[in-house]
Amino acid sequence: ELMIEEFSDPFSLTDMITAIERFRSLLRGARTPLTENELKGLWGEMWFMKELIFRTTDREQDEMCLNSWKGSDKAKRDFRMPGTKVIFEIKTTEKAARVHEISSADQLTMRKGENAAYLVSIGVKREEGGAAHSISSLVGAISERLDDELLEKKLMNLLGERKWTKDGGQDISLILSHGIPLRMFPFDRVPTILPLPEGVPDAKWMVQLDENDAIPREEQDSIFDSGIRKVS
Repeated sequence: ELMIEEFSDPFSLTDMITAIERFRSLLRGARTPLTENELKGLWGEMWFMKELIFRTTDREQDEMCLNSWKGSDKAKRDFRMPGTKVIFEIKTTEKAARVHEISSADQLTMRKGENAAYLVSIGVKREEGGAAHSISSLVGAISERLDDELLEKKLMNLLGERKWTKDGGQDISLILSHGIPLRMFPFDRVPTILPLPEGVPDAKWMVQLDENDAIPREEQDSIFDSGIRKVS
């Protein structure tokens, strides 16, 4: 229809390319903007991705980290490390306590063949400038660390699947909360209503995590490493 309205028959290849680009622009414009909570969640996932990428030692590990990111609408857990089968579910909060929503029973369910699973709790605060990081700045830091055109393109494609682009005008600036730093909680230490009663196919619930249930801080680096590197 765009070609019929804008161009004269017979149509040239240039006409077709122009019509396709206009159609793609219309689709981009029709995307539903990300909500504040979605932006905050994406920020947390990108912060965690940065933590992973800055611990890798070669391109294969970089690509594995990108391939681990499953945080699209079709996936229930955010990161599933393909080589080590370690699971990370990222939760980001602006509250004064580690209060998070579990949006599906599957988020806290380990599957056959998976070796370990952790809920990663990240406390954040709103701030502009200074020590604040935006999604754009985190993407920039990760891309610079990757230093690989194909992997950078893969990262941008993954972000596009999550409705975020550099030129989309959507971003959020946050800093890590000193009172609620990044901590990891094994799935079996997260408050749960599982197993669900018969006749209840799914559920969502709020949890408040207890600091005493977290992995000790001195052990977190080894957890990151266990996700990235296969044990010989």
